Amino acid sequence: MTTNVGVDGDVEVSSHTDTRFINTVVSGAFAGGSAIAGMAQYQQIANTTQAGIVDATVAAGAVDVSALEELEIKASSGIVAGGLGTGVGAAANITLLGSKVAATISGGKISSGGAVNVDAASIRDIEMTTATAGIGMSTGIGGAASVLLSGIGDIGDVLGEVSGTKGEADSLASSQKLDASVTGDASLAGKLDSSHLTRLNCATSNSLLTLGGKQDQVIAAIKDARVDASSVDVNAETRLKASNTAGAIAAGGLGAGGAVAYSGLFGQTSAAIENGVVNAGSIEVAAKSGGSSGQPSSSVEAFAGAAGLVGLGAAVAWNDLGQTTTASVSGSVNAIGQGASLNVSASDQNTARVDATGAAAGALAAGAVIAHVSRNATVSATVGANTTLGGFDQVALNALHGGGVNASGIGAAGGLAAALNAVVVLARDNSAVNADVGDGASIITNGSGDAGDAQGDGSSLNVAASSDATVRATGLGVTVSAGAAVGAVVVDAQAQTALQASLGNRVNVSGDGDVSITATRGGALANDDGVFAKATAGAGGIYFAANAASATAGDTSTTFAKVGDDVVIGSRGDFSVVANSTTRQKAESTGITVGGLALGAALANASSDTRTAATIGNNIGGTTAGIAAATPKMMG
Repeated sequence: MTTNVGVDGDVEVSSHTDTRFINTVVSGAFAGGSAIAGMAQYQQIANTTQAGIVDATVAAGAVDVSALEELEIKASSGIVAGGLGTGVGAAANITLLGSKVAATISGGKISSGGAVNVDAASIRDIEMTTATAGIGMSTGIGGAASVLLSGIGDIGDVLGEVSGTKGEADSLASSQKLDASVTGDASLAGKLDSSHLTRLNCATSNSLLTLGGKQDQVIAAIKDARVDASSVDVNAETRLKASNTAGAIAAGGLGAGGAVAYSGLFGQTSAAIENGVVNAGSIEVAAKSGGSSGQPSSSVEAFAGAAGLVGLGAAVAWNDLGQTTTASVSGSVNAIGQGASLNVSASDQNTARVDATGAAAGALAAGAVIAHVSRNATVSATVGANTTLGGFDQVALNALHGGGVNASGIGAAGGLAAALNAVVVLARDNSAVNADVGDGASIITNGSGDAGDAQGDGSSLNVAASSDATVRATGLGVTVSAGAAVGAVVVDAQAQTALQASLGNRVNVSGDGDVSITATRGGALANDDGVFAKATAGAGGIYFAANAASATAGDTSTTFAKVGDDVVIGSRGDFSVVANSTTRQKAESTGITVGGLALGAALANASSDTRTAATIGNNIGGTTAGIAAATPKMMG
């Protein structure tokens, strides 16, 4: 059945999910002998927020379709265990997210004298804090594990840190909550038979730490529909602010403190006009992902401290951020009236940060600190194969990759007889950034002027891809002992970027203005370092000291601006194909070793392996629709 709507006013279809978790869990145990305390906290959210017009004929003054998810989580866990013998405190804090937010117009026909807006957005504010303390005269053990996961990603061995707690909680969540005895309750006679009991138990049975493969998505789209309007906006946005902190303290004859904090945030933000017919005075298709309120999109911190005759401390902070941000148009998209513009943009400005701090003290002391941050970004702005774009004064296609990653690790160990200390800091930014016009597309533009806020160079067609992300990693280690001291600090920062702006094969471009294909790497870096690594290590022992500091900063990238084969460029303005790449790598290493017998090493290595190319394919045609083509300008 076809739905028909005709109104003089506006048509609005909207959905809004507002979810807030404010959880605090505190536990403690104290005893004259041994005290053991443990706790676990789980948050699992799998919302679906959708708004859509499906196979409908709508005539209205304006049409607005919007879907919004707002999520706030404040999850705090604290535990203390103290005993004259042994004190053991352990805590797990776990949050899983797998939401879908979608605003769509699918099929049908939309006619509007005003604007047609399709907007999908997700706004998240997440704070997780896990703290433990274990104090005992003989043994003190403190352990904290905090896990934040969204979408589909691999959390590897992290679950090993909480496997025992997870198993018990999973058994409770999936078990039957009601048994047959409840059906014998007089007050429930005739109301709850065995079939009802079975359904209730199924409804309340859940499997923890699984989202059934559910992705984390924000989607705004017009699909297989005809839309006629004065303007069309399709916008998808993800705003994320997530912090995850774990801390553990232990003191005793044997003091062992360990903290593991892990975040894995994997998601997709997509805005699209797909395989329909859209006619409007101005059209914007934009996908954005990034942080909120000037804060990192994802930050992870781990703190661990241990003191005793034997002190063992370990802090592990691990942060994986994987986001796909895409904007695309396909089908037939046409301008109405003069001064029309089409802007397709995808922007990823996410930042990820990790900090790990560990300390150990005792007659014998050993400390380990691991800080790891990895960002994987896919950013694309595309015009689909065989798409027709007609009548616009300006067409702009922009893929923007900014933000970056920052990692810091600090470790200290002090032992009366001996001290061992290791600090490992790893930072990675891997990205693929594309602004592409697909094979067989036809783009007919009119006039000349500003092709978009990001460029402002007067192009009628501007295809631009840029990346300005930064990578920073620093490590500091201090090891001291009245006997022997051995320490090491290893810092590694790496950027790997594949950047491309292109016209595919058999693309036809004609109009009055300029045609520009530009790929730019590091254009906004100025004098700042794109990749920076710094390692500082100090060790001192009265009898023996050994110390090593290693810092590595590397950049591996490709920057391509290219035009395929059998392309026709019929424009009165300039035709330019430009690829620019600017990389700056800096590595610093400082090692100080003092001892009766002292051994030390400091290594620093900065490297760049880049390829930059501007290319034009075979059989480039110079005229179309009777318009003489300009001479191509190429620069790589």
